[in-house]
Amino acid sequence: MQGLTVAPRRGAAHAAEAAASASSRQDAAVSLRHVVREFRLRGGSFLSREETRISAVADVSFDIPRGTTFGLVGESGCGKSTLSRIVAALDRPNDGAVEIAGEDLFALGKRALRKRRRNVHLMFQDPTASMDPRFRVNEVLREPLMIQKDGAPRDWTRRILELMEQVGLPPSMYDRYPHELSGGQRQRLAMARALALNPAVIVADEPVSALDVSIQAQILNLMRDLQRDKGLTYLFVSHDLSVVRYMADTIGVMYLGKLVEVGPAEEVYTRPRHPYTRALIDAVPKAEADSKKAYTISGDLPSAANPPSGCRFRTRCPLAQDICAREVPQLDRQEGAQRVACHFPLDAPQTDATEPEPATHVH
Repeated sequence: MQGLTVAPRRGAAHAAEAAASASSRQDAAVSLRHVVREFRLRGGSFLSREETRISAVADVSFDIPRGTTFGLVGESGCGKSTLSRIVAALDRPNDGAVEIAGEDLFALGKRALRKRRRNVHLMFQDPTASMDPRFRVNEVLREPLMIQKDGAPRDWTRRILELMEQVGLPPSMYDRYPHELSGGQRQRLAMARALALNPAVIVADEPVSALDVSIQAQILNLMRDLQRDKGLTYLFVSHDLSVVRYMADTIGVMYLGKLVEVGPAEEVYTRPRHPYTRALIDAVPKAEADSKKAYTISGDLPSAANPPSGCRFRTRCPLAQDICAREVPQLDRQEGAQRVACHFPLDAPQTDATEPEPATHVH
């Protein structure tokens, strides 16, 4: 993300430690095991019985340790948003388990699941579309308290003002409508709403992609401050690798419904092992000209209704060989804590990757 003048998140050693701890499900705030999500579509005429299966998420597993951030990246159509909706229990997988604090969400009954929803909340790319335009700021924040019957109604006004203070909204905005706020203020309101029930996990789906760069920095710093103060766990979904690098302890790269690389954020960004990850990083615009030839991929994303056999990336991969069409690569551990699903992982480190620019903390 060009122009984001903020300090680096953490050192590589801390990120490696965070990724290594992800292998322990006991320490995980979120744990996904072999999650599969397919959508069935009927094709042809009205009377046709032919079905097409869209493979949106295919056998995805990962853990997010408590108090850390897992950054999920990939191009449009790779399954990021579907997976985030599954973690938030807004969609149900066809197979696999989703555990929040060790409890399988989809093994619960409807009433128990309704109570557990307070533990996971969402931040949307477009906060305006996720809010009732007839609600004022205080009503937006009061709604989750009413639904979950959280505390006594006489205490809600104090609680709402506390939430507004935590996210940097002045009390003068208490009676304003969302359309009277700026884009950054609406995203702060969305953050306050997500915090209303003191969740353990926040799923942030492209939370800053619609904001100016300077406002992005403010929202990202706010998220980091709240994570430090409250011990929050984030699933941070984005197509912008530089934003994810700044926010995440661990990065997972998705391609056509499958995880192709997982590892500590700095290691994945500076030493990508999967050709697709390398291509995504080389596609990030740089302020200075780079004499090194960019690693590019050709062709369009294949249809999720008919994904390629073997490795799903093979039709666009410059390293593909016969085995890539026959065998599905497993997400195997490489050097350190990195795991990559590739028959021919990249070995050469990317030594010319730029570090985040150090600068003052923006509020």
